[in-house]
Amino acid sequence: MIFSILAAVGFGIGQGLRKQAMFHYSDPFAGAFIGAAVAFISFSISEAIKGNFTELVKTNLQFKNKFYILSGIMTSMAVLSFFISIQYIHVAYAGAIAAVEPVLTVIFSKIFLKEEEEISPVVIAIALLIFLGAGVIAFTA
Repeated sequence: MIFSILAAVGFGIGQGLRKQAMFHYSDPFAGAFIGAAVAFISFSISEAIKGNFTELVKTNLQFKNKFYILSGIMTSMAVLSFFISIQYIHVAYAGAIAAVEPVLTVIFSKIFLKEEEEISPVVIAIALLIFLGAGVIAFTA
């Protein structure tokens, strides 16, 4: 839960900074690349401090999980799409539209994970409230 909250704070701050960055250097690919590079470097340093870096690299070079590859591609495309969208619309609108992600997560979790993940009516209700709130912000702001 703490990491989810930290992720939300980081995304919120990052989105505001992304728009400022686009004013100075309007290249969505550079923004997505810098984000991926910082994540890679930060994770590498963290694993090196723990003493796991060499083993992690060896394991990942041998590990061929199509789901990690596909999820990495989709996540990268999402970040790139966000950078492209803020070239054309306000970052608050782009953020509100992107906030429908919990609804899509619930739908795709049910489709792809079937029996592995329980989707309760409460989770569905909360996801729908997020979707409605994002819609109100995106279309009335």
